[in-house]
Amino acid sequence: MSIPDPDVILKDVPENYEKYREDWTANYENKFRSVMQKADSDTISLIVQLSPVDEESSGSLFENILRNRKQSALLYTIYRFISGRKLAVRGLAKKKGETIGRGEEFAYVLEKIADGDDDFLYKLNLYDVWTASSDVFAYAVEDEVPTNYLQTIENEFSAIRYTLARKTRSNNYTHDERDQIELENGHLLNISRQTSDQAKRDWSGRQRRRNVSNVFIEVNEKRNRIRIATSNTNIRETLRDKLQDVLDVFLYDLETDVSKADVNKKRFESELIENSDNSARILAAEFERSNISPALPIKISKKSYNREIRPIIQSMEPEIISVELDNVSKLWVEVKGQEGSINFEQSVQLGFFRLDSNVDSQREDLQQVFRDQFGEIFGVPVDKKSPFTG
Repeated sequence: MSIPDPDVILKDVPENYEKYREDWTANYENKFRSVMQKADSDTISLIVQLSPVDEESSGSLFENILRNRKQSALLYTIYRFISGRKLAVRGLAKKKGETIGRGEEFAYVLEKIADGDDDFLYKLNLYDVWTASSDVFAYAVEDEVPTNYLQTIENEFSAIRYTLARKTRSNNYTHDERDQIELENGHLLNISRQTSDQAKRDWSGRQRRRNVSNVFIEVNEKRNRIRIATSNTNIRETLRDKLQDVLDVFLYDLETDVSKADVNKKRFESELIENSDNSARILAAEFERSNISPALPIKISKKSYNREIRPIIQSMEPEIISVELDNVSKLWVEVKGQEGSINFEQSVQLGFFRLDSNVDSQREDLQQVFRDQFGEIFGVPVDKKSPFTG
C-alpha cells in the first residue's frame, strides 16, 4: 500500500502536525515511542503498514519507525487528534454499524486510513462538531425517504446553494463529496458556511482557514426522519423548504405536538426552589431580570464547585428574583448524574417557548435520558416547541 501523505490525510483538519514535526526530536519523539510501547499488536501492525519501514534495516522496529520523522509525526498527530475525540470515534463507529471498545479508537482510525479512506479524519471532525450541536430540529418524512435521496441532494446542491444565498443574502455555502458521511441507516451531510472574511492561520502553516460554521443534514432512512442542525432560523427554514421541494416530500415538524397539558409551569417554578426527589441538581442559573432597580440580568453559579444552588435561589426569591418560567434564560443542571445546560428561547408573538438542551455527552442514549428525565422532573418538555399557558 502507498504511504499516506500528511497534506491529504490532514486536509481541513484542525491539528498541530507542523508543530510536532518541527519539535520532533526535542519534545515528541519519546512521547510517540511511549504510545507504541503501550499499544497492542494489532495497533503496531497498522502503524507498520502506514510507515516506510525497511524490514532489512538493523535496529529495533520502533527505532526504524521513528527514523522517518515525517511519517512518525503524522501518526502522532493522528493519535493526539483522536485523544480528545474518543467518544466521537466510538459514536461514529456505532452509527456505521461497527462496534469498538474503549482503547481501540486509535487502531480503528488507523485501519480506516490504511483501507484508503483519506478523508476519515475530516469526517470524524465533522461528526464531532455535529454531536456537539444543540440547535437540532427533527422532521418526519411523509410516507418514506426517497431511495435516491442522496443522489438527488447532490445533484440539486447548486439549486440548494442558490436558494440559501438568495434567502440569507450570503454566497458563502460550500459542499462536496468529502462532506458526506455514510451511516448504517442513512447519511450525515455537511454544508460549510463562511461567516467571516478574516483569514486565520492554523498551527501547521500549510493552510489559511477562514471562520466557518457548519450546517448539518442527517437523513435516517430507517426511521424516516430528517434532522437539520443550525443556530440560524432563516437557514434552517429555507433548507427545510428546499429539501421538501427537491425530494418531493412533506416534512412534518416533530416539535409541534406539545399541548398545554404537557406543560406544568408551576412544577418548573417549584423545582427551581426545592428539589422534589433528589435526582436533579441545579449548578448554575441565569435570570433575565431582577425584581429590584435597575432590573438587570442575574447569574448564580456554583458550577465550578459542583454545588447545588437551590438554597441561594430560595433566599433571593421573590424579593430579588422571580422564578417564573419566562424569567429564566439558562440553567446548568445535573440529572441523575448527567450534566447539561438548558437555554430558554421564546416567541411571544408566535405563542410558544422552547427549552434547548446541550447535554455534556456524545452518547445519544444518555442525551435522550437527560431530556426525558428533565421533562419529567421539571414538568416542561425539552427541545420541543411548547405553547404559553398564560
